Amino acid sequence: MKVGLVIKNIRKERTPQLNQTDFAKLIGITQTYLSQIESELKTPSMKVLETISNQFEIPIPIIFWLSITDEDISMDKRSYFSFIKPNVDSIINEFY
Repeated sequence: MKVGLVIKNIRKERTPQLNQTDFAKLIGITQTYLSQIESELKTPSMKVLETISNQFEIPIPIIFWLSITDEDISMDKRSYFSFIKPNVDSIINEFY
């Protein structure tokens, strides 16, 4: 799962005017911690995920779905996942 990458992409799409430092202040964490999350060096706590979820008005399960990669899916199910992921992502992008 690439939760940090999803958070980074959402931050840049939703708040392009905010750099990491400003966004980190907005959600009550340090810029260093946000950088580590976005670089996949640290996993955000549930409290941080909840704060980010609320800030962007995107439910945590949606963030988790968007962060799933082929490597997270067993080999025997990857073809199904590859088939449905783009469609589900498209629907999610319509709502969020």
